[in-house]
Amino acid sequence: MDEVVRVIMKAQELATAQGARLLFVFAPEKFRVYREFCQFPPESESAHWTVSDLPVRLRKALNEVSPGIGYLDLTPSLVAAARNGALPYYTDDVHWSPVGHRVAAEAISTYLAAPD
Repeated sequence: MDEVVRVIMKAQELATAQGARLLFVFAPEKFRVYREFCQFPPESESAHWTVSDLPVRLRKALNEVSPGIGYLDLTPSLVAAARNGALPYYTDDVHWSPVGHRVAAEAISTYLAAPD
């Protein structure tokens, strides 16, 4: 996390020097999005997987660097898409599908359009 904070500090410094605002977007891994929809046999190792508190720790680290850094966690938007029957990730891959890209783009656009 220390290295991440150093990179964020440098990015914020560069953004400020250019008169731009920095937005940090958290792109969740596939399991973080689909976990509530999964059922595993009790003997499966996957049945014991958990998700970390990384989004919360990242938000806290960003606030410590500068409260002016924007933060957007895409997890809720991608989970909502999955809950509505969409597949934001390819079924046989960990990358976003075209639906996932659209969901992410819409969430980022909405965030950027909101007043500061």
